[in-house]
Amino acid sequence: MAFVLGTFVAFALGWGWPGLFNLAVVDLNRHAPGAATGVTQTGIYVGAAAGPAAYGLLSHEIGYSGAWAVSGGLMASASAYRGELMMVSNGDGVIGSLRELSTPYHLAHGLLDYAQHLTRMNDNDPAAAATGEARDIARRLRCQSLLDRAETATPAEPPVPA
Repeated sequence: MAFVLGTFVAFALGWGWPGLFNLAVVDLNRHAPGAATGVTQTGIYVGAAAGPAAYGLLSHEIGYSGAWAVSGGLMASASAYRGELMMVSNGDGVIGSLRELSTPYHLAHGLLDYAQHLTRMNDNDPAAAATGEARDIARRLRCQSLLDRAETATPAEPPVPA
């Protein structure tokens, strides 16, 4: 009996998350759910096919500790540039879509991602405007985590030349 119950729990946990993941992707991309899930599924299957082989080759060359360090570095890099590709080519279009099709909470996060991108591009005035709009949304929603994120996203003043 324990084996049957354990099998059920393992399958529920192992196969339940893709449905939740796809639900989240479609919810955030209601204007193009097929394209959005197509991109994520392609990434999942390419990663599932190439990842173990790449890790095996890497660990063979530099050892397990080095391979884990490279993997961690790649994940940190991906996290640092979250939303970058989306914002580079069409930030205003993405924000427009969020305004039209999304919730205020998700719009505020999109504005903060966009402000972060603009700050990296040294475009501080539009970054400050996007951050201010996100802060206003956060205040209306009474969402402290958004307010905290908006405070950390405030563009720094550019250095004054000597």
